[in-house]
Amino acid sequence: MTACTALLKPFSPQEKVARRAPDEGQMKRNPPTSPVTLTKARQLRRDQTDPEKKMWRVLRDRRLTGVKFRRQVPIGPYSADFCCIGRKLIVELDGVYHAETGEHDLRREDFLRTKGFEILRFPCAEVSRNRSKVLDRILQALNAE
Repeated sequence: MTACTALLKPFSPQEKVARRAPDEGQMKRNPPTSPVTLTKARQLRRDQTDPEKKMWRVLRDRRLTGVKFRRQVPIGPYSADFCCIGRKLIVELDGVYHAETGEHDLRREDFLRTKGFEILRFPCAEVSRNRSKVLDRILQALNAE
């Protein structure tokens, strides 16, 4: 058992509330998110890839060290695959289509960094092959504060 799997114990509802950071889950919508971006984020939540489903099983319900993650979070005109608002951390899973959208990804990352987010990128194949390595890297980023 790796260090990561020992941390994946689900929390009770009371533990979730007790572990919540004061501003966790709150994000100012300034400027407001457009209806198009919201619709796209909802569609992405419904149509998750297999690696996204695997990662969401680990990140949801504060299963990873009690930290709250949300999926397909609209931030400005973009959506982040997984986002921890309280820690300003975004986890992105890159499929094969990302090779074709390099310039768009750079603009997107620049925008998100100006909003104060740290961005971790992982190939979808890495999540499928070596999820514990991916989780270790996420834990390092969470504990870097």
